[in-house]
Amino acid sequence: MYCGLRVASTDCGQGLHDILIDGRYGTIVASGDKIELARAIEEELINHYSAHVQTYGAQRFIPELIAQRFLKHMY
Repeated sequence: MYCGLRVASTDCGQGLHDILIDGRYGTIVASGDKIELARAIEEELINHYSAHVQTYGAQRFIPELIAQRFLKHMY
């Protein structure tokens, strides 16, 4: 995401849904479904998405920003 690319991932829990905001920044497929994962990867490569949108979505996970938010809640 930070490099401006979409994500294709198997469903590995709520954390992934939070990161991809339920598909806004990539495709989530059922865990163990190799065929569907392959299709999702192909789809993400074929379709053109804004790299800026992906990078913006990844900004939430920059360590400095996370640390600032943490410290803000501590004091």
